Amino acid sequence: MMMQGFGKRVDVPGGKRKVLRERVTLAGSATTLGGSRSVAISDLGLKGAKLSGRSLPADGKQILLKIGDIEVLGQVAWSGEHDCGMTFDEQQTPEQLAAIKDQGRLGTVFMIV
Repeated sequence: MMMQGFGKRVDVPGGKRKVLRERVTLAGSATTLGGSRSVAISDLGLKGAKLSGRSLPADGKQILLKIGDIEVLGQVAWSGEHDCGMTFDEQQTPEQLAAIKDQGRLGTVFMIV
C-alpha cells in the first residue's frame, strides 16, 4: 500500500502534513447547506481526504462526505478551482478507512440538487 504526504498543514503556517494519505480513486458525494455534489476522492487518510469535482465548498465550510452508506463529517481545509481538502471531525480508524474504500469502489454516487 503506497502512502504519500498530502496538502498543507492546517495547524501551523507552512510545512507539510505529518499524517500520510493513500492515493485512491473513489466515488462519493459532498453535501453542505448549499446542496450536494458528486465528487471523486483521490487521497484518503485517517484525518482527511482530497476531493475533486465541480462547485466544491470554500475554505472553512462544514461538509458531509458520503461514500456509499458511510457518512463522514468534516471541514474544508483548503479549496482550489476543481478540488479541495477536508479534515474529518473525528479521526478514522484503519477499519473505517477500509470500509470507506470498499463502499467507494462500488461506484454508487447520489446527487441531490
